[in-house]
Parts: sequence; C-alpha cells; structure tokens
Amino acid sequence: YEAVQYDADSIIVGATSETYLLERSRVVEIASGERNYHIFYQLLTDGGIRGQWGLGAAEELVYLSSEPPLVEVEEEERDEKSGKLTGGIKYTLVREDGPRRVATVAGNSDKQEFAAVQHGLELFGMGAAEMDAVWRIVAAVALLGNVVFTPKEGVDRDVAVVADEHTIELAAAAFGCGVDALRLPMVRKRVTVAGDAMDVDFSCKAAALARDALARVVYGT
Repeated sequence: YEAVQYDADSIIVGATSETYLLERSRVVEIASGERNYHIFYQLLTDGGIRGQWGLGAAEELVYLSSEPPLVEVEEEERDEKSGKLTGGIKYTLVREDGPRRVATVAGNSDKQEFAAVQHGLELFGMGAAEMDAVWRIVAAVALLGNVVFTPKEGVDRDVAVVADEHTIELAAAAFGCGVDALRLPMVRKRVTVAGDAMDVDFSCKAAALARDALARVVYGT
C-alpha cells in the first residue's frame, strides 16, 4: 500500500509504503462469527452481478458462511445391552438446526462500501470492463466453494465425483472455462512412475483440498 503526501500546492512532498500479507487461508475457511473478505459480501449487494453469475445469498455460499454452532445436549444414559436407563447423565454435541450463519459488522453497509470500492477503482483509472473482470473472478471463487464431492457409485473405493453438476457449471461459467476443464484438476492428477504416466483418482477429501487450493491461488493472484 502506497500513501503519497502532498503540500498545499499539490506538490508531492513524501510517500510511505506498507506491506500487507494476504491471508489466503481465509478464502476457503472461516470460523463461526467471522466473515470472509468483505468484497465477497459487498459484491452480493449488486443484483446485476448476482444475476449474471448465478450467485445466491451469502447463507447459500459455503465460503462465505459457517455451519450452525455445536450445542451441548443433556440426556439420560442407557445400558447398551438392555437399553434401560442407568440413572446417569451424558452430554453430547449436536449441530443446531437452521441455515448456515453469516456474520455481520455493526454499523457497516456492504452496499455503501461496495460503492466506495468502485469509486476508488475509478479514481485509479480502472474502467468498467476491467472492474467487471475483477468481479467475475471474485464471483467464480465464491461459486467454487459450493462444488462438493460424493463417492462414485459402483466402485469399492473412495473416488470423488461432483455431487451437483449445476454448481460446477456456474463456477466454470464465471471462470470462463469448460466444465470438464475445471473438473479435471479437482478429481484426479497425473503421476509418472518409472517413465509411465497414469491418472490417479482423488478421494472426496483430496478433491475438496484440491478445490480449496485452486480457490486460494486464484484469489491470491
């Protein structure tokens, strides 16, 4: 970040530089009560952008929301064999019902903040087409988080496939690539052993890690 100082005659008299490290891990994982980068939520206040790229509400976007919190539930213990109450009490953690949670900032207007961001970019000489390209990438990253994986049916091991084709279609459209081009690096990799190349299918966990890695790289660059 560069800050330039001017005197009363608009002559540059000094400048300062400050380096900020981008916390890329936040792009794909936020804790309960936290928000992702503000630009994601600001973008959702623009109905035109949301409609263009098929963006839902923040509660519907995995990267922008968190699961309902775990709560401690008290229940009476039962004997595992007989099923009879033992008189003891046990405590278990269960997920609260309801939609995913989105944190808010008191006194903050995402709509006004987005207008301020756009105005700032205009002052730097960024045109409408260039800004649209930026919003497109931000939208693509948000949509990528909704691409989840499920085990492929009919095989005896964990092979990841996309659970909902519509999610990857939306993400691919925003990225400007084909669906299969986006799918391939998330579900398998090519390895070379003794000079022979072979494709290795990812498990659901590995596919999710590959998806998140892609999101971090795209947002960070």
